[in-house]
Amino acid sequence: MVHESLTDGFSSLCEKSCALYELQPGDSPVMTPKFRALLQMMVTLGATRLEAGALENIEILSAGMRSVVVRGDFERQSAILKYFRRKDSAVNSGGFGYLREKHGLICLNDTVPGSFSRLLFAEDSQRVLGIEYVPGRSLADYFLDSAQAQAALSSWIDFWTPFAQQNSSQTKGAIFDFAHRLAQADPAASTPGMIASPQMALKGLIKLVEQRKIPGRVGESLTPIELDQLQQQLKSIVFPPRSELTILSSGDFSPHNILITDLENPSGSNMGSRGIDAEGSAIHHRYLPLAEMLLGFPSADDSGRYSRFVSSTWWLDSARTLYERAFGYPGYQMLTDPLLGATILTVQCVLAEQGQNISVPQTVTALTTPFDL
Repeated sequence: MVHESLTDGFSSLCEKSCALYELQPGDSPVMTPKFRALLQMMVTLGATRLEAGALENIEILSAGMRSVVVRGDFERQSAILKYFRRKDSAVNSGGFGYLREKHGLICLNDTVPGSFSRLLFAEDSQRVLGIEYVPGRSLADYFLDSAQAQAALSSWIDFWTPFAQQNSSQTKGAIFDFAHRLAQADPAASTPGMIASPQMALKGLIKLVEQRKIPGRVGESLTPIELDQLQQQLKSIVFPPRSELTILSSGDFSPHNILITDLENPSGSNMGSRGIDAEGSAIHHRYLPLAEMLLGFPSADDSGRYSRFVSSTWWLDSARTLYERAFGYPGYQMLTDPLLGATILTVQCVLAEQGQNISVPQTVTALTTPFDL
């Protein structure tokens, strides 16, 4: 049944939002009866669960193959409504998806209060999440201006440092809670809460070996012993052997998913920045955000706006700042840290499995010679 607040004007709001949306590569069509029915289900559910009054506007933010994201402006509240297409999303935590975002938003905000947009409601039967709408400007935009890029990177470091520190009972409790929540929601999960698709790195390693593109050994073949050595290094990152090496994050370190905002968090303090999009939330090796940064955020869709800076002295100095603040080690040790070298190789292998071969900045090539680790 359609919520009473939607009976007037929904059709015109729906038509307007569909007409204004610009399809992106990989999107599903929006000018179809099926999509309109989906949109109506989402905003009806939002109106019912939020009790925020009449619907005033709809904005389609994404119509991807994995999820549909819209902003619903109701009389008393705006909210992000997110629908996950995969039919087993509410019971399968493998890969990015519903369960990781549902429980990730809660546990990430338990780790660093007010750091991410809040979960407002979750409807497992419809695979829809209601998420706090955070007004703001994407941190990625500031990297377009060379004069603002260094300050933008400092903001990124400020955001991720408390997640990477892993030095409080609150942080450890949130990690345990996240794993426990996913174990209950998905009893079949072998490693609940750990990084999604863990075998991608090992598969990517095989590709790089076959293509003879292993850092430090480009154009050369590897012996079985050398291949086994690399596999063990990658496994130590994908499956960290000790809990003190793990952190909980949203699984996506792109500056695009951090908003610069004036919105106050629930505790009343001005955060300055707020994370969005937690469908990849995972427990993983604590060096992953630093490795992504050193490589220029190669997993981001808009990685080109960052890669032009990675060879700059200030970029490397900023990485040392994160290394010191988050992990407590002297910055001068960063480029000789074997675990960081293995983490960078892991990122390269994951991207290789996805069909993306990246060049490593000259500033960190010493870290990507695996047989010196």
